[in-house]
Amino acid sequence: MKQKLKALLPLIIFPSLTVILVIAMLGTIFLRGEKMAVQADVPDGVLYADYFTENAARHEWQLGMGGNSAAPKLIDDSLYFSGNGVTPCAAMLLQELPEKFDMYFTADIARRGGDGKAPTLFFNIGEKYNERYQIWLLENTIKITYKFDKTIAIKKVEGLESGKAYAFRLAVDKNNVKIYMDGGEEPVMDFTASGDYEGFAQARHFGINCYCYEFYFDNLVITDGANYSPVTELALTTRTGEDTVQAGANLQMMAYLNPSNPTDSALVWSVDNPEIARITQDGLLKAKAAGEVKVTARTRGGNILTTEKTITILTGAGSDGSGTGSTSPVGSLLADDYAKVFESDRPKDVFPYSPALCILPSGRIIATCDYGGSGIDEYTPVGYDEPQGWKAIGRVAYSDDDGKTWSYPFDAPFLFGRPFTSGDDLYVIARDSEKMTLAIYQSKDEGETWDGPYELDTRTWHSAPTAPIYTNGYVYMTMEVQGKKANEAGFTGRASLAPVLMRAKVGDDLTKPESWQFSEELAYGEVIPDSYKDATLDYTGIPYLTRSAADVGWLEGNVIQIYDENHQWYDPTGKTFYIYLRGSTLGAGYAAIMKVTEDADGKMTPSLVKAPSGKTMLFVPLPGGNNKFYILYDSVSEMYWLVSNQNTTSMNTPQSLTADRVGEAANERSRLALYFSKNAMDWCFAGLVTKGNSDKEARNYASMAIDGDDLLVLSRSGDERAESAHDNNLITLHRIENFRSLIY
Repeated sequence: MKQKLKALLPLIIFPSLTVILVIAMLGTIFLRGEKMAVQADVPDGVLYADYFTENAARHEWQLGMGGNSAAPKLIDDSLYFSGNGVTPCAAMLLQELPEKFDMYFTADIARRGGDGKAPTLFFNIGEKYNERYQIWLLENTIKITYKFDKTIAIKKVEGLESGKAYAFRLAVDKNNVKIYMDGGEEPVMDFTASGDYEGFAQARHFGINCYCYEFYFDNLVITDGANYSPVTELALTTRTGEDTVQAGANLQMMAYLNPSNPTDSALVWSVDNPEIARITQDGLLKAKAAGEVKVTARTRGGNILTTEKTITILTGAGSDGSGTGSTSPVGSLLADDYAKVFESDRPKDVFPYSPALCILPSGRIIATCDYGGSGIDEYTPVGYDEPQGWKAIGRVAYSDDDGKTWSYPFDAPFLFGRPFTSGDDLYVIARDSEKMTLAIYQSKDEGETWDGPYELDTRTWHSAPTAPIYTNGYVYMTMEVQGKKANEAGFTGRASLAPVLMRAKVGDDLTKPESWQFSEELAYGEVIPDSYKDATLDYTGIPYLTRSAADVGWLEGNVIQIYDENHQWYDPTGKTFYIYLRGSTLGAGYAAIMKVTEDADGKMTPSLVKAPSGKTMLFVPLPGGNNKFYILYDSVSEMYWLVSNQNTTSMNTPQSLTADRVGEAANERSRLALYFSKNAMDWCFAGLVTKGNSDKEARNYASMAIDGDDLLVLSRSGDERAESAHDNNLITLHRIENFRSLIY
């Protein structure tokens, strides 16, 4: 039950009055701190609600520190208090309550020793914060005190144990307070203040103190009593009446409530195994894989009732994740089924990297990747009679049946290849794996045969594939070079990389160097102070979470333009480009950003972005921006689509990570997520595309392409044979059908 409680959260919703929760210590309340969120509607008859749902807004908090007081924390979506007797933890709701009200809440006391004091609920008299009545929750005991130390009522309660969660109801009527537990019809305490303690009738504020206990508090509902009708009975079934469902299908769960029209009929739904199935907050069970899943429904507030039902999921077609095509969303995963596009036959020392996609007007799908690893010198790709001595081998594949089967017409010594079209021709631009220069290959027959390489630039180039964009009659894309100024200044690694925007006129012969123009260089090490080498540097509010600054920098840029006339960065001339780059701070959730402006003569100048405030920007929030990500603009939906790795462990200690993890805690690669945005700043979660079951079963470095109403995702992936999260053995194609329907 404790775990159930911790899944709840003190999200306090109040419809009309400002609600302030403050930190207090013994004897004094200090008002200071930060605000969090706003209000949301609550049902009629509810004065104050604090129940957690997906759509609930956080109320306004004011968290402050004073004296020896310690602030409560949000842990596992519950309000957590911890005090040691010297530094108590306390909070107060300053909303003035009526003379008569009912209060529902859930509490979990977890004693850890001390001087015998316990979590308390206290009522203040008027505005005199140091004159309070307290309700103490102790093992096997509830007591009421005045000014903390004068006991005026006490009641033994058998079975009240620390470490367990209990649902309480306080019925306050002027001087009288009745305390009910776990939906019981008889109060466990019935106390009426009299004589010197009649001031209880003026109790208009509510708070919590914690001394020598850990204390979890949640599900607060304060009602007017008369107009509030809580759920008293809860039962669970399914719309079909069946307790089974096929993997890949949905099953609508149904809850029966008594009374049938309670004040708040909303429920919180959950499953015990999200690897088997997912459930929405409307009770729609989305089955993923064969097995059994326990579905739980719980009331949000008032009487906390819970019921469970076990659903059996039967094996469904293509539900094992090993199929050759994705036909429908599976559970919480948008496209877990996949086709194997590339596969290493030496998964321990030869690894496929750099997946990229392109769809031709004929419908043919073009895919590229490269192979590397310690065994590459002995690796013989298809089409070669003798091993090649390259450090990387690039491969081109195509499919004419929506990605189900593939042909492999061409191998060449390239890295970071990205296919794209210009006019009637198909190209792959890449780094030459022998010279590290910029090279391009050309096909005039939709990828059947190829010419090249043609050298375009002699600098040292880098960058995993990202999407080209077409505008102003040109095709634009971005890669990085080893910046000349940065190298001369002694910058190394990612700090020495300079993103370069390149363009070529659509229809020109792009094998000729003169067809291309390149922006000026601007390396990461040039735009921040020399002190970037200090790992403690806090630049523009984003700390570098690393003990070594060797990998601080940016890389793998995505170029976009802003098309919305209402956007603060909109340029009506169409000559401003924004480059979102993987932000290498070893933290999670931030991308680096720069821009490039184009003159009338084609000269392209890079710079950092100015925020509307006039401040210089270096980072922007972006889900998965710490790993390689891919941004694609869809002109039909007028949305930017982002595929990136979802982070869940960025604050884990290094010693807690598996051996398959790549470096730091933020480098989590097994969960591939999809997002959409109207402005390339505010990202909405569309769902998990696919997920591996361990660190080494990675889903990372993805590319995307739009195929009619579907979105194709090409992922660098691993299965149980993979060497690590970085060194994978597969390139997999995932199809998200009707992807625009994910917009909400």
